[in-house]
Amino acid sequence: MPERSSQGERHYSGVPGSSGIAHCRIVVAGRVSREIPDAPITDTEAELRRLKEALISTRRDLVEIQARVAAGVGLNEANIFEAHLLVLEDPAVLTEIRSRILEKNWNAEQSVHDVFESYANALASMDDGFLRERAADVRDISGRLLDHLMGLTPNRLVVNWKEPGILVAHDLTPGDTATLDRTKVLGFATEVGGRTSHTAIMARKLGLPAVVGLGEAVKQLRNGDYILLDGYSGTIIVNPTDQTLFGYGQLKQRRDLMEEKLQALRDLPTITLDGHRILLAANIDNTQDIQ
Repeated sequence: MPERSSQGERHYSGVPGSSGIAHCRIVVAGRVSREIPDAPITDTEAELRRLKEALISTRRDLVEIQARVAAGVGLNEANIFEAHLLVLEDPAVLTEIRSRILEKNWNAEQSVHDVFESYANALASMDDGFLRERAADVRDISGRLLDHLMGLTPNRLVVNWKEPGILVAHDLTPGDTATLDRTKVLGFATEVGGRTSHTAIMARKLGLPAVVGLGEAVKQLRNGDYILLDGYSGTIIVNPTDQTLFGYGQLKQRRDLMEEKLQALRDLPTITLDGHRILLAANIDNTQDIQ
């Protein structure tokens, strides 16, 4: 077990993203920053060609991620990226982008950023929590498209891995989560996001403990901090005491025991104590999920 700081134990509350408990050191992830150019253009046809090439490359990225997720996670989760493709190729969105290039002489980056941000901000202001979470998906698509236009690696996370740890970031996209290296990532915590975000859904499918929506508390977390991540209650504990670790160890044992008891019941007939047979059904993606 890594040595822990002698500073006092600190608790931060977020949203339970995915059940599970992990304790290790933090690895803070960043993302390559983008400077959106605002210089006007003179050759609109050349700019439209740049846009078309970036759209093709972005589509290829999403199709590749979709295939990886379908093979390694499940068809339902892969459909998240089908929705991304529909947004990327939405005629109304593309018409707005092209009109900014043709009518305002904006460059492709400026046009893409302006249009996608307007949609993302509209979603983020919705009262419905599910719709608010879709703003992150729109920004994920926009970011990939912008990176292709600017010659950057699409939505690349910057992580300095020295040993397995708990990933901390402002946010993770569904693509980030689906492609995390499970030999290095023991869990993750993010500043934004909610339980219905596609990132949280992906984490639950992967069985990866996660706390999302920590807000400003993320700024109190530092590279190398030793933390305990409780994905059941949505709590982060920095510098957990031995007593705290022992208590969570007991909790984990109880939950593991409950899982074992449930496994023992799985092959028994679904009959109530007073003799009534009931139909037990589940909504699953494929036969692999039966287990």
